[in-house]
Amino acid sequence: MTSFKERAAELWWFNAVDFGDFQSRGRDKLDAPPNASLYGTFDLLSSLDLHGKRCIDIGSGSGVVALGMKALGAEYVAAVDAKKYATVELGREITKEEIDYRMLPVESLRDVEEWRHSFDVVVSSGLMYHLMSPFELVYAARLLLKDEGVFILQSLTVPEEKVVAGMYLNTARNVNGDASTFVVPSTASISGMLRSACFDIVAERSLVYKNKFHAWMSRAKKTPEMVSDRTAHMKQMHEWAYVQGENFGGYDLRKMLGAPTATTIPEVTPERRKTIDEYKLEIDFPYNPKRLPNPVGLTR
Repeated sequence: MTSFKERAAELWWFNAVDFGDFQSRGRDKLDAPPNASLYGTFDLLSSLDLHGKRCIDIGSGSGVVALGMKALGAEYVAAVDAKKYATVELGREITKEEIDYRMLPVESLRDVEEWRHSFDVVVSSGLMYHLMSPFELVYAARLLLKDEGVFILQSLTVPEEKVVAGMYLNTARNVNGDASTFVVPSTASISGMLRSACFDIVAERSLVYKNKFHAWMSRAKKTPEMVSDRTAHMKQMHEWAYVQGENFGGYDLRKMLGAPTATTIPEVTPERRKTIDEYKLEIDFPYNPKRLPNPVGLTR
C-alpha cells in the first residue's frame, strides 16, 4: 500500500504543510521561512478564540489555513477555491480534519443560500490580486459574515508611496512575475474597500522581507455609522448606497448588511499595527512548519 508520504511526494504543493513525520515542500525556497507570506494571517488568526465557531477560507491553496482553523477548535470549516486540488483532499485524509471542501469561484459565493450571514470568521489570503473584480471578494465576505464577524484579508500590495488609493493593472508591467495576477492594489485602496463595505479595521500586519504582502483584521458592522475613520466622502458614499439604496454591478450594501444574527467571538485587541520579521519570528500556527527537515513534493 502506498504511504501518505509517497502520495504527497507525487504532488505539487502551493503551501508547506506539517504532517508530523514529513512536510509538504511548498513553493518557497528551502532556505526561506515556510509560508512566510501567510505570517500576517497566522498571527491575526491566532489572536481569536475559534472554539465552536464557523469559519471559511476563500482561496484555500493547499489548505494549511483551513486545517489550522479546524485544529484551533472551529466547529465547522469550509474551504473553497476555483478548482479542486488533490493536495487539500490528501491533507484532509492525513490529518483527519473535517473540512467542507468545495470548488466554488468567488463570484458564486453570493448564491450559496445556506452560507449567507452564517460565518463567524472569513479568511482570504493571496487571492484578491488574482481576481478581475477585487471588490467581489469583499462583497462575498460581508455577505457570508454575521454581524461583528471577523474578516482576515491578506493580499499582495503596491507600496503606498507609489499609489495612494489606486491599483496597478497588471497587464503592461508584470509586478510579481505571475501571469494570473490581474491587479495589484495599494494598502489604501484595500482599506477603503473594507470600510466602504462596512468593515471596521482593527489590526494590520506587514512583513520585513516579503513587504509587498499585507494583512488586515476587520469587523463586520451592522450599519455604516459604526465604521470608524470614515472620511466625509465615504459618509456620502454610505448615504448614497445604504440610505438611498443605489448600487452598481449588484453590490447592494443593504443586502450585504442584512445579517439576522451576530457572532459570539469576543472583542479582541491585538496590536493595531505590527511588522513581522519572517526570519526572526517563528509563527506558532497548526500545520504550519517552522522548518522543513523532511520535505516532499514536486517543484516547479
